[in-house]
Amino acid sequence: MRTESKLAAKFYAKNQGVLDGVHPIRDAMIPKKANAPVETHAATPDEVLAAMDALEKAGEKKARAAVALMFFAGLRPGEARGASWEDFDGKKLSVRQSVWHTYTTAPKTGVSAKPVPIIEPLASILAELRAADGGPSSGPILRGPSGKPLDLHNLGNRVVIPTLRAAGIAWHGWYALRRGVATAVTALSTDSLAAKGLLRHSSVSTTERHYIKDVPESTLQAMKRLEALCKERAIPEGLKPN
Repeated sequence: MRTESKLAAKFYAKNQGVLDGVHPIRDAMIPKKANAPVETHAATPDEVLAAMDALEKAGEKKARAAVALMFFAGLRPGEARGASWEDFDGKKLSVRQSVWHTYTTAPKTGVSAKPVPIIEPLASILAELRAADGGPSSGPILRGPSGKPLDLHNLGNRVVIPTLRAAGIAWHGWYALRRGVATAVTALSTDSLAAKGLLRHSSVSTTERHYIKDVPESTLQAMKRLEALCKERAIPEGLKPN
């Protein structure tokens, strides 16, 4: 087993209470000449709509749904992989689990295990994906050929990046989508608590420090404003409600 794989296994075992010992990075030190943090990107609604349009034209329904889930629902990649049809009632999605590699765990924090509102653009995409998959009532929303959760790393490298590159669209990674929706709902509501509610952070300072870029109304009202904004923009035909 490679060193990084062993370390990952130790992290998981420690967090689950299986490893009875010191934390695997207890004595780790930050180098004095460590590189400065890389500036992160928050995807804009226009960038997301353009990306989903390109993926739709390429026939990549799963990739389009993955982008939509992480932007419109503010999910972490592991939560998107763990999202199940039985947790979706058409109007909200209950976040109950996270999938990382082959591990299925509870969400990152207790606060993370909460429902998120599902607005029209995402609801339409999920309905189309469900129909394409044969109308499943349970199991992963983002499922691979075997029925198991999709590997988003491979999906990004093999599908998303090549498709968007061919369309002249930059790809900034899955977390740019989560940062993007945080920025959008904050700008629309002028209240970072709205983004905190969507991202399910335990502290609004986490939302402000790591997720909101360039910048209590309820999260639901903020998402309705985002829905209206998307409808005003050039939403691809496949995303418009009938």
